[in-house]
Amino acid sequence: MDNTVIFNKVDQISREMIEGIKTIVQIPSVQLSPEMFGKDIKEALN
Repeated sequence: MDNTVIFNKVDQISREMIEGIKTIVQIPSVQLSPEMFGKDIKEALN
């Protein structure tokens, strides 16, 4: 497989994941606040 093909696939998947996360955060019934969600992501990255 060509590296460009792999990169494009990863890029597509990450975009879809981001869209999914945005959708989850927008659902009012979810107990997580976006601030909490952002904090968890920041801690995971550190």
